[in-house]
Amino acid sequence: MFSFFARPCAIVFGCYLSICTLHAQSLIPGDLVIVGYNFTDPDEFSMLSLVDLSPGTQFFITDCGWNANTAAFRPGEGLITYTVPSIGIAAGQQIHYPNDPGFVTQGISGFFGLSVAGDQLLLFQGSFQAPQFLFGLTDYNGGWLSSSFTPTNQSSHLPSGLEAGQTALELDLFVAAQFECTFPFSNRQEFLARLTDASQWIRATDRVLLPILGCGFDVLSDYRLEWSYRLESDQKLLLFVSSFASDQEISWWYYGPTDSQPLRCEQRSSGVYACDLPDAVDANLLIKPCRLRGCGPYKRIDWRREKGIVWYQSEAGSLKVRLHETVISTTLYTADGHGIWKGDQRNEFEVQGLSPGFYILEIEVAQVVHRLSIVILD
Repeated sequence: MFSFFARPCAIVFGCYLSICTLHAQSLIPGDLVIVGYNFTDPDEFSMLSLVDLSPGTQFFITDCGWNANTAAFRPGEGLITYTVPSIGIAAGQQIHYPNDPGFVTQGISGFFGLSVAGDQLLLFQGSFQAPQFLFGLTDYNGGWLSSSFTPTNQSSHLPSGLEAGQTALELDLFVAAQFECTFPFSNRQEFLARLTDASQWIRATDRVLLPILGCGFDVLSDYRLEWSYRLESDQKLLLFVSSFASDQEISWWYYGPTDSQPLRCEQRSSGVYACDLPDAVDANLLIKPCRLRGCGPYKRIDWRREKGIVWYQSEAGSLKVRLHETVISTTLYTADGHGIWKGDQRNEFEVQGLSPGFYILEIEVAQVVHRLSIVILD
């Protein structure tokens, strides 16, 4: 962003602010990542922790570009300090700026502000003068700068210690975007590889909703099921399980006013459940599957956003969709983010020849992009 001042960063900060050593836990690249942002005012972004964070742990976020030729930040923008609250942060929990407690924002010969003409978000520990980078994102036409170019307010070199395709992401003027992170992953490496793949991100023409509903860092295990859903009516919720063993019964639970409560469900067929919605359903409904060995993570269903969208899948490998609102475009992605079908402004359509499995349906309506996970059965 534009700088109002020209003094070096060290004059404004220095170590008298104690940003050099005030962190209770040392992190490594990839322990913290960015999963969504809005560069349009008001500035907003969400981070996801892949590890448990101890109370008092401190790290920093800046929009100052990194100059690899001088091994220093370019001054002229801002610095955000985040301190983990006393209850700690669990792995898989989002940290949302600016609404969550623990953020302190200060200028560095300028101010913190994200530009729609391109910018970067860099996460690090250590100090502004000697950063230990954790994650980097650039949203600039052309991505990370080569060493022959000097960083500007909107651009940056790839920070030292970060690796493209694992701990550094480059997008091309998305302005507002979010990572598709509602599916479980096999391991940390797979998560980071997909996170830093631009094809796994969805841009919005206006803003994305943050923090991301249903987003987490869920590693598959023997009791965590990959599942999806659709709202059949104002009273019924259909739940779909990707693989199902008949001798392992599943119970479905939702988070009530104070604790978990069972959903009333009937099994319609192998891996398909029809559940009665709670009498007083909130805008957001948290649901999880449980088996004898334990329960999977909650998945958030945004009732208010999704109840107007109706779709169903046939046993012949086709997906039929009927939308109640006028849409700008619709796109169908495989679970790993590859687009396989794109539609225009039609409110009803059918996609045929689909293999069984999970898919992502992207719907753009009135400058808002919705990402819905669906499943095609055998």
